[in-house]
Amino acid sequence: MVIELGMGASLGAQSFVQGDRHPLSQQTLEQIDGEVAKLVAEAMEGAHDLLRSRRGALDRLATALAESETLDADEIRKFIDA
Repeated sequence: MVIELGMGASLGAQSFVQGDRHPLSQQTLEQIDGEVAKLVAEAMEGAHDLLRSRRGALDRLATALAESETLDADEIRKFIDA
């Protein structure tokens, strides 16, 4: 995303496609790596926040799965929506 779509705050909205004619500098590569690491960390924190906020539903679902091993979509919704 950072290289092809230019999705990085410090690099701006520009695309970086590395080719034989225009190799990227070490500094630019390090900036891209930093942006990728930042995006991954933000996504991970968002996932953790979501899981923490839905902990009760996850525990109910885990218990149900441990008891029956399989659940259909309606059964899953029942535990998540409860």
